[in-house]
Amino acid sequence: AVRLTGAPDYGRVRLSVNGVQAGAARDLYRDQVRALREVNLGEFDLKAGRNTLTVEIVGANDNAIKAYRFGIDYILLK
Repeated sequence: AVRLTGAPDYGRVRLSVNGVQAGAARDLYRDQVRALREVNLGEFDLKAGRNTLTVEIVGANDNAIKAYRFGIDYILLK
């Protein structure tokens, strides 16, 4: 699971784990900086050693300042 952050200058992001897409793109635009709700990314076969979480910026909300940033509050492995 992941808890992302929203802000006026944040974009739309798509997450993937070890190259496998983790749900739909998420719009991180908010009028103020704030932590968003925790999102379950699904189940992934994590191996011993290195595993990769990729954050791809895929655009921005029409109301956002076009800085295309993102923030992660935390990542939770269950």
